[in-house]
Amino acid sequence: MVYLTFALLIVIDLLLAPSHLFEHILMESILGYDALHVNSLNWTAILGTATGALFTYQLFALRKWRYKTMTVIGFTCILGYLAISYFTIDYNLPKQAFILPVFLRSFGYVIIAICFLTSLSRVPFQNFFQAVTIQSFVSAAFGAALGDSIVGHALQVVTKKNAMLLGAAFDHVNPASYKLPAGELYGALQQHALLVSMKELYGWLLMIGLFCLFVFMVKESSLRPKYAIHPKFRTIRRAIKHELREGAK
Repeated sequence: MVYLTFALLIVIDLLLAPSHLFEHILMESILGYDALHVNSLNWTAILGTATGALFTYQLFALRKWRYKTMTVIGFTCILGYLAISYFTIDYNLPKQAFILPVFLRSFGYVIIAICFLTSLSRVPFQNFFQAVTIQSFVSAAFGAALGDSIVGHALQVVTKKNAMLLGAAFDHVNPASYKLPAGELYGALQQHALLVSMKELYGWLLMIGLFCLFVFMVKESSLRPKYAIHPKFRTIRRAIKHELREGAK
């Protein structure tokens, strides 16, 4: 249980890394929002956190839903955040477009945080405090820093690649190279490469999240082969012969 929650928390922190890196760059540098508009989205995050905690209390604590069900719900909300961000990211994105992704992100994370912390109650008492310490270390410090560093490095690499690919079109044949000053042209190129790179990384993280969700559902599913009945060929042959005899009569 400790190893599973440890791995899933690292994956979730990796999937949530764009909330620390991309959103502020997108809203401030590309969309041109001021600090008041950016900070106003914190109310949406607070609402998502409170709603997720109430949702978990009603269904997980009172109605005793399974760990797997609640984890899938929380993980799906985080994937919804990535999917909406991937399909809606643009230059003319209004502030209202961030409300649903931010809500889903906070809603899903608080569900997973509560479920993972509660799952440690199954750990023996002599190892309980070590397990809580490990999970707290990952969720509070190590996981976010690791996810931000990986996604931040990937953003730098992908941005350089996209800037080279997009910049190849601006040669002496392209009329835009003569109409715009060199500094303005370079700034527009870097901005467009940054936006394309964010969209690309949102897509990669969404595919990684879908794969991890599929692996988790298969691993925790009760429909694994060990629960299935596999009759022997001898039994099948006898059943067929019996049916043929009964049909001949």
